[in-house]
Amino acid sequence: MSISITYKNSSQVGQPALATQHDQVRNQLDAQLLPHADQLLSLWFGSTRTSGAEVIMRNPLRNDENLGSFKFNTQTGAWSDFAVDGFKGYGLTMLYSATLRVPMVDAISKLQELAQDITRIPASTPAIEKREKPKVEAVNPDAVILPPDCHADLGFPSMQWEYRDANGRLIFYIQRYDHDDKKETRPLSWAPDKNAWQWQYPDSPYPAYHLPDLLARPDATVIITEGEKTADAAAQQFPETVAITSACGSDQALRTD
Repeated sequence: MSISITYKNSSQVGQPALATQHDQVRNQLDAQLLPHADQLLSLWFGSTRTSGAEVIMRNPLRNDENLGSFKFNTQTGAWSDFAVDGFKGYGLTMLYSATLRVPMVDAISKLQELAQDITRIPASTPAIEKREKPKVEAVNPDAVILPPDCHADLGFPSMQWEYRDANGRLIFYIQRYDHDDKKETRPLSWAPDKNAWQWQYPDSPYPAYHLPDLLARPDATVIITEGEKTADAAAQQFPETVAITSACGSDQALRTD
């Protein structure tokens, strides 16, 4: 099967031919390595977990203790960490360069050497860590223990937002953490089988942020924003409207019902 991955033109002024050739080499290398993505990701990131076509990893650029936010799609080559704003891309070479912080030309050279050996190995899924995700569900906050007011690694959140279903039941929280001029977000949901709050999303589809308001005002103008903070600002600025957004960022909008 022929695999094609298209990149945005990243050529600099005065170097169009060189940049185009560079992208072609990277494109071909990514297509060659993609069938072996499972083996490579396990080699680079240690314990991983699969969910459909996605391999879930830990991001070595931050203190990432839990599998959940950093994912690679083995069908398309797309990868992202929704806990880090803007950290996403396409292809194994870009992933290697970004996470190991090496220049792209060095990443290509290293992976070209690796490709000479790995392509002799049949593409298969290696032995990986498979952990059952705790079941989470909607809750009445007054009927369970209080959620944690801080994260073990990130400290106290600067903001918190509630996602509720059509009946107004709490599904999960999104907490935002600001530190070192960066922002990170974490989901928080209730797992009844563990009788504890878990730093994870429930199974998709997720409810839209402000869903109860949307259902209560079906004739109102709807503003769709990116991010809960922006939705709250829009709702305050235009009180006659309903402002909604989706969890996990705009690139994961299809996970929202």
